[in-house]
Amino acid sequence: MLNKFIVNFCTLFNLGFIKFMPGTFGSLVSLPIGYIILKLFGFWIFILIITLLLTISYYAISKYLAEMEVWRGFSEGLNGFIVNPSLIIGPGDDNGLFATMIKKLGNKTMFYPKGSSGFVDVRDVAKIVLKLAKLNVTNERYIINAYNMSFKKLLHIFAKKMNTTKPSIPINKSV
Repeated sequence: MLNKFIVNFCTLFNLGFIKFMPGTFGSLVSLPIGYIILKLFGFWIFILIITLLLTISYYAISKYLAEMEVWRGFSEGLNGFIVNPSLIIGPGDDNGLFATMIKKLGNKTMFYPKGSSGFVDVRDVAKIVLKLAKLNVTNERYIINAYNMSFKKLLHIFAKKMNTTKPSIPINKSV
């Protein structure tokens, strides 16, 4: 809803330029099937199918809808770009995911989450957004990723840096 308001406001007052960075890289936008379902069956059937059959989270759906509002703004004359970073890491967020993981390692946790992700440094994201703005890039979407790594390997690197025991027990979904 907020994105819809922002796009409408920018269009109404002819503000002209908008930059959008959703909170996740893995939104429904990356699935072409979402677009096909939306075009063939309409909005509410799309939401129903995605929610029931594909078991996509409400978070992903909200990110998809937010980005669609920005694309609508582009089609109505706004200029701007969309940046989809992978998992952002770096200094400055003392209460974020990685700060919490590091605190847990300090407490010598034995557990690590299964899986992996793409990662990018917050400073790199900031540099890229500033560069795109200076280049006056418009109506484009960029995926930003520096590297892919398992959570196990990442936590082992953190443990080594902190001189603590490496986590060795994977966390199952049912826990």
